[in-house]
Amino acid sequence: MIKSLSRRALGIAGIACLLAAPSVHAQLAIGDLVAADDGANTLWRVTSAGTISSYATGLSAGPFSVAIDASGNVIVGNGNGLIQRVAPGGTITNLGNAGTSLIGGIAVDGSGNYIIASFNGTIYRMTPAGTLSTVATPGGTTWGIGIDGAGDYIVSRQPNTVVRVTPTGTVSTIATVPSQSFLQGLTVGSDGNYYVGAESPSAVYRVTPTGVVTTLHTGAPYSDPGEGLAFSGGTLYVPDDSAAGGPAIFRQNPAGGAPTVFVSGAPFQGMSGIAINGTAAPPPPVVAAEVPVFGPLGLALLAVLLGAAGAVGARRREPR
Repeated sequence: MIKSLSRRALGIAGIACLLAAPSVHAQLAIGDLVAADDGANTLWRVTSAGTISSYATGLSAGPFSVAIDASGNVIVGNGNGLIQRVAPGGTITNLGNAGTSLIGGIAVDGSGNYIIASFNGTIYRMTPAGTLSTVATPGGTTWGIGIDGAGDYIVSRQPNTVVRVTPTGTVSTIATVPSQSFLQGLTVGSDGNYYVGAESPSAVYRVTPTGVVTTLHTGAPYSDPGEGLAFSGGTLYVPDDSAAGGPAIFRQNPAGGAPTVFVSGAPFQGMSGIAINGTAAPPPPVVAAEVPVFGPLGLALLAVLLGAAGAVGARRREPR
């Protein structure tokens, strides 16, 4: 009898573990890159080996900036201010507008909120449910955005400054990039530095948290680099909308030097924001009192199994 109950308990525990395990996102692997193509109105998936495939179509016109949260959702900012979420299964949800201007950059904070830089010079915060609030208005044209280790928002502001915005809205200047008049996308590297793309002149810069600016590369093969950048595994990925061989993504050594082509040409028709799956901050810890461990389906099945086990035990205890 004890052995029989032990086997039942192990079986129930095994099923419960399966129900509690996180789902696997088959479409995006860790290390896959998602690129927003505002020319083809498409999100492309690019594997770490450089294989390109369509990831999402049917988006609002002009997908421009992207971020990927810790659950594998792709958050898209469009040319008209609309924010959309593409779930791992491909379902597209319209979350609402953050202004009416083009969305230059999106980052996901440690609580899962979307931090949005709009061309109208405003930094917004949007919850996953679509509730929008204004964090700060740094002015000018705010384009790229990343989040540093302290949780502050690092923002590129045209024509040539990088600013820090705290979650409570305090704005301060980190650095001014000399001789630059058109800063674009920005990302915060895992090394703690900030990387910025620029168009005039075409260049990619590294900015330290203390404001030291270093030019990593300027001129060819870059033409319009860094409308959105991504950093992973010690490599900086730089999109270029008008490279000589067609829209391209370059690999740039964060220490400097000439970039190398990662992918380019067809099927890309445009190239703006990019993001890499697996680089988002982990979600906040789950509080057991707030979120059931097994979910509604898991609890229902567990109740059925426990009820069946109890019925078997009761029958065995009946006098013969």
